[in-house]
Amino acid sequence: LFDYSQEYLPAGYKELTIPPADEGEESPYGKYKMNPNCLHIWPRHRFMLIALPNTDGSFTCTLFMDHHGENSFEHLHDAESVSAFFQKNFLDAMVMMP
Repeated sequence: LFDYSQEYLPAGYKELTIPPADEGEESPYGKYKMNPNCLHIWPRHRFMLIALPNTDGSFTCTLFMDHHGENSFEHLHDAESVSAFFQKNFLDAMVMMP
């Protein structure tokens, strides 16, 4: 017989992308929109966004956040709510995203 319990973490993550700089777009980092030699972290209370560079000039971004409660995934249910959330919390990253 087995005796076990299962608990879920209160937080999760979603992966997002910052694409490479467009041809002709001025960037001090060439094909990258940000410094590719840095780990980019936007910490905010109980959630955060990080960005890691890829060899093609893009960045893989990961948003870590609670599933429920204030500032959580349960409030991001459509493009309008996601846009409002990023405008409020990550505007400097949002301007680089599609």
